[in-house]
Formats: sequence, C-alpha cells, structure tokens
Amino acid sequence: MSIRELDPRSAPDQDLLTIHRIEEACSHERPFRSPELSLAYYRVWPDGDRRWWLAGDEGAAVLMTVPPSFNYVQVLVRPEARRRGIGTALLAAVVGSARAQGLSSFFAHHADDAGAAFARRAGAVDDQRDVHSELRLRDTDLPEPVVPDGWRLLSWQGAAPGELLESYARARAAIDDA
Repeated sequence: MSIRELDPRSAPDQDLLTIHRIEEACSHERPFRSPELSLAYYRVWPDGDRRWWLAGDEGAAVLMTVPPSFNYVQVLVRPEARRRGIGTALLAAVVGSARAQGLSSFFAHHADDAGAAFARRAGAVDDQRDVHSELRLRDTDLPEPVVPDGWRLLSWQGAAPGELLESYARARAAIDDA
C-alpha cells in the first residue's frame, strides 16, 4: 500500500477530490458538502499547518496544527476498505510526522463503535464521543403541532416573507445580546 503526503495548498485538484470522496463515504452528514466547497476548505487553513496523507482512493488522514497546542488528527477509510490495515498505516504516517514536529499529543473524535475500537487499538484515551441523531421526516409520523392561544404557526420555503423580516431582525438582535 502506497501512502503519499500532500500539501493541500499545492496538491492537484484530483488528489483533493479523492479526499473529498473518501470523506463523503465516511461522513454521517447527508447531503455532504459540495466538491467545490471541499476544495476551498482543503486549500485554505488560516493558522498553523494542515497536512494530508492519501492511501490510494481508499483512505486519507490529516494532521491539523495551530500553535500553541491545537493538534487534531482525522483518519478516514472507506467503509468497504476497513480492517485491511489502511487506517493503521495512515495513522503511523501521521504519528511519524507529529513526532518529527515535536508534538507531544493530538486529539481526534470517533462517531461509532468501529471508530472507538480503532482508537483503543492505537492506544488512544477514549474521552469523547460524537453522537449523531437523525430524524428522517419522510419516515416519521409526527403529531400536529399544538399552537398556544394568541400564536400562529407559519411555514415557507425560501426567503422569509417580508412582513416577518423586522420581527426576525429584533429577535436575532435579542439573541445576540443574550
């Protein structure tokens, strides 16, 4: 397995789009961000440094560092390519780079039991879990909303109706001030 290190500021678009496809395959977010947005996200990192490693089209890892002590790692392997050593090899490349930079630790997140197991095998301390809850509205039979006396319920798609803009702006200002 070949692992290549990439500087996202100068990497070819094709390499960054491969990272996008791997991220999309691993993400719980639907819909996932557009390829164009990913390209911009990968190329611009305002503070510190960000390095990517690519394992063909099956896995990718990133080490993001912002002085003095923000060091974050993400290891992504397409679900159908897991349990073949790709994540372990990517993590080894990241750890080697982190050590060469003098970093003493970094953090990461996992979102499921497989991620937790990978973190344990790597020797990580499991102290945070991201839980994703999804309500599929098309599959859910929701009760009719109960609207208190003196209130009305409105819904729309697109821009808010003009008659609501002033009250919305006041509400936002109150939230910002809270």
